[in-house]
Amino acid sequence: MSDDPISGNGLPFASGGRSLADTEGTTMSLQGARLQQNGDGAIDSGTIRLDAGFFDADIDAERNAMATIFGEEIVITNGVGQVTTGEEVLLIYNFNDSGLYAGAVQFTVSSNNGADGTIDGEVAYVFGYETNPADLPSGSGTTTYEGGFQAAGYVGETSPDYEGTLSVEVSFANDFARVELNGKLDGEDSLNLSGSNLALSGNGFSGGLNCSAGCLTSSSEIDASFYGPNAEEVGGVLLIETNRYEGVGSFIID
Repeated sequence: MSDDPISGNGLPFASGGRSLADTEGTTMSLQGARLQQNGDGAIDSGTIRLDAGFFDADIDAERNAMATIFGEEIVITNGVGQVTTGEEVLLIYNFNDSGLYAGAVQFTVSSNNGADGTIDGEVAYVFGYETNPADLPSGSGTTTYEGGFQAAGYVGETSPDYEGTLSVEVSFANDFARVELNGKLDGEDSLNLSGSNLALSGNGFSGGLNCSAGCLTSSSEIDASFYGPNAEEVGGVLLIETNRYEGVGSFIID
């Protein structure tokens, strides 16, 4: 396996014999979505390493990692770390949000462990075994991926969840993707975003998301890659910046 081609994230490209547990111990270079409550948000590069035993199915298993959070490399011990300014970092991982080839983690930075409801920042990463660009589908027509997404962030001084359905329609032959997000804030207020003619590059795509309903202005972004030997999954991070809501999120769908 050491002679296999390596993707841009530091892992070999996907093959049928690899699982997420095989990512343990490797420092991965990833695009992540980050947002601080002061409004500083971006999709930019960072690193993450998941230590041995991270994917233990025991819900109480100790999950240790190293991750870039707001430009700092933070050591996570049993799900908890600390940035240099003193705020606590909590690692959030849910088995149900993972696919066969891709997984997602989110980090919440907060004072007082978030007990007072104040969240100072969020960082999201998606990782896994990417599709070799040479193995992306090449036929005519479109491929549609449908599933869900979830994000955490801010509306003024409150921190509602933003989640819903996400559809990705890809024309591999013409090198573009279309994206539709239909979501709600805390299950109530609708907020929909869309992106069209997002150019494929390598084994993924990225670009802006515009308001479809529930907001007037948006500088939101998506950054996504295809995962699995034959693009069985698509996963990515979301930076949501609208006049209604700001947050970061992730998705993995097939």
